[in-house]
Amino acid sequence: MKQPLVAALRTSLALALMAALPVHAEPILVTGWASPGPTAVVRISNTVPAVSARVYAGAFATMESGSNTFASWCIDIFQPTQIGTTVTNFSQVTGEAFFGGQTVRFDQLGQLATLAYADALSSATHAAAFQLAIWEITNEISGT
Repeated sequence: MKQPLVAALRTSLALALMAALPVHAEPILVTGWASPGPTAVVRISNTVPAVSARVYAGAFATMESGSNTFASWCIDIFQPTQIGTTVTNFSQVTGEAFFGGQTVRFDQLGQLATLAYADALSSATHAAAFQLAIWEITNEISGT
C-alpha cells in the first residue's frame, strides 16, 4: 500500500519540476485545482532570492495528451504556474537526480506521501497543508 502512494507522489512531484530542463515531452495542461472548494492563500517570504508574496497552495489538476489526468504539486516555490497554461518545457526526473546528494529530502517526501497523501485532496485545507509540507521539505535550508 505504501509503494503506490510513494510512486504516485514521485510521478506528481517529478512532473511538477516543469522548468527543470528544456526537453521535448508530451505537453501537459494545468486545468485547475485538484481539491474541492476554494484554494488556500498563504504568505511566503524568503531572503535569497528576495520574495514576499501571497500565493495559492494546493494540488493542480493536470492533463497529459488530452486524456490522462492527475494531481500535481509545486516543488519550486519560486517558479509560478498559471491555471490554463500548457507546459512543454519540462523533464521528468527522479528524486535522486533532483535532490542530488540530499536523499533525506526524497525520503521525507516519501514519508509525507505515506502519512498524508490519502487525505491530501479531500479539501482545500488538506491540499494546502500538503503543499506547504512539500515546500518545507524541498526548499528549507535553515532548519527552521
